[in-house]
Amino acid sequence: MMKKLLTVLTIGLFAFQIGTAQTNLDFESWTGNSPDDWATLNAFTALGAPQTCFQETTDPGEGTSSAIIQTGYWAGAAANFGAPSDTVGGLAILGPGTPGMTTVGLDATFTCTSMSFKYKSAPGPGDTSAAIVQFSHWDDSLGQVMDYVGIDMSTGGLWLQGNTVSTWTEATITVVPTSGSPGTPDTMMVIFVSSAGTYDLGGVPYVDGAGANGSQLWIDSVVFGGVDSLCVPPTAEIASATVTNLDVSVSNGSSTTGTATYSWDFGDGNSATGQNNTHSYAAAGTYTITLTVTDSCGTDQDAETITATDPPVSIFENSSLSVSLYPNPASTSTTIETKGYKGAYDIQLFNMIGQTVLEANSIPAGKYNLERGNIKNGVYFMKIRTENEEIVQKVIFE
Repeated sequence: MMKKLLTVLTIGLFAFQIGTAQTNLDFESWTGNSPDDWATLNAFTALGAPQTCFQETTDPGEGTSSAIIQTGYWAGAAANFGAPSDTVGGLAILGPGTPGMTTVGLDATFTCTSMSFKYKSAPGPGDTSAAIVQFSHWDDSLGQVMDYVGIDMSTGGLWLQGNTVSTWTEATITVVPTSGSPGTPDTMMVIFVSSAGTYDLGGVPYVDGAGANGSQLWIDSVVFGGVDSLCVPPTAEIASATVTNLDVSVSNGSSTTGTATYSWDFGDGNSATGQNNTHSYAAAGTYTITLTVTDSCGTDQDAETITATDPPVSIFENSSLSVSLYPNPASTSTTIETKGYKGAYDIQLFNMIGQTVLEANSIPAGKYNLERGNIKNGVYFMKIRTENEEIVQKVIFE
C-alpha cells in the first residue's frame, strides 16, 4: 500500500482532501479566532475542546498579525474520540476548512523546492513542534493522500523544532523530489503542529509521549521557493452543437496545453478529428456527441445530446394530385389550385426549422386563397395532404 501522511490526529481519524486556493500566507486576515484560508481545530471548542490557535498582534513576525498554535488538554478526548491521549496539539493546515468536519488542503497549482517561514517556539519539557510540506495525489474513492510525490521524508519536507526560540527566526524546509514519482501531483499539504508527539508523522522519529500541555509554536510569513508550473490536464468542452434537420455542426471550446488532438464521436458509429466538424445523420433520432481531447498533460471528454429530425420537405412521386401555387413569391396571399382531385384536403405550413406556422383543414378542391396574415417574410414549405397521399411545395412570402 502506498504511504499516506497525517491520517491520525489527536482527536480522531481524519482524511485531508484538496480544496481552494490560498492567499493568507502572512496570517494578516482572520475571521473570529481562526486565520482565513487555514484549517484549525478551533471549531471543536463547541464540543469542549481547548482553543489551540490564536492570533498574535503584540509581537508579530511581520505586519500586524501572526498565528500561535498551542497544545491543550481535552478531558475525554481519548475515550470519546479515539485520540491517542487527552493532550490535543495545536494545528494549522494550509487551505480553509475544519479537519474531520470539512475537507481541507489545496489543489496543487505548483511544485516548489523549498518552503520558508518565520517562527518562535516555547515547547514543554521534551516536546517537539513540526512543519510538513507534501505534494501528492488524492484518491477520491479512498478519501486519502496516496503517495509521496514532492518529498523524501528522510531528507526533506519535514521540519522539527524542540528548543525554546524567543525571537522571530527563519526556517526553511527543503523539498526533495522522490525518484520514480508516479506522474504529476494534484494535492498540496502544508501542516504546522505544536506537539509532534501527538501526531503520526509517517514513520519519522519524533519525541515519545503525547506532547506537553501548553507547548507553543508561533508562525508567520510562509514563502515558497523554486516555484514551477505544473502540467495542467486539458478541459474538454463542446462550445456548440447546432442541428439543422439531419445535419449537425460542432465547435470546440476546450482548454489545452501545447499541441492537442481532438476526436469526435457522433453517436451513430461515425467519427471525425479536428477542432470543428460537421456531420449528417442517416436517420432522425437522439444522438450523444462525445469530444475527446488529448494533450501532453492528459485526456478529457465532454458530451452533448442532440436530436436530429427529418427535413420538412417530403415529395411523393407518382401522385394523382397536381397543385399550383400563385403568385409565388407572394406578398399578402397566394392561391392554391388543385387539379386531378375532387375531394377535400388539409394544408400545413412549415418554416425552415420545421415549425408549424399555419394549418387549415377540409379545404374543397379547386382554387383556395391563402391569406398571409401575420406570417413573416421568408421561405416556407406547404404540405398538402389528402386521405391517401401528400405533397410538399415551397412558397415564399416577401
